[in-house]
Amino acid sequence: MMPSPLLAAETATVASALQPVLLVVFAAVLGYALLAIAELRRQVADLKAAAQARPAVPSTSPAAAPAPVAAAVKPAVADGALSPQLMAVIAAAIRHTLGDTRHRIVSFTKAATPEADGHSLWSVEGRREVFHSHVVR
Repeated sequence: MMPSPLLAAETATVASALQPVLLVVFAAVLGYALLAIAELRRQVADLKAAAQARPAVPSTSPAAAPAPVAAAVKPAVADGALSPQLMAVIAAAIRHTLGDTRHRIVSFTKAATPEADGHSLWSVEGRREVFHSHVVR
């Protein structure tokens, strides 16, 4: 079935009427993108200036080399407990993620893994794929 000439003319009129609107929207999006790029450039310049203004760390003399660290030193922790170093790393990651918001770490516990329950991770993943491939009716 052929479209009517009246419908084609009406479509062309609507398209020509929308063209200026689309041009304004495109110009607004382009302007916003350029402002965002300018702001990012300003922030990078500020960071570079702050890095250059930071006082230099005094270098140690070559004679004062750091003492060698004992290899494989294990902290004294109970079985199943996390080492103090690992707890410090986790606390620092939480602090970095949450920022300056108020928070308190209540406890550290290891998560149960499927292997600890006697299941292989491969079998658990295979089971998950099968369940997700089925369509719920």
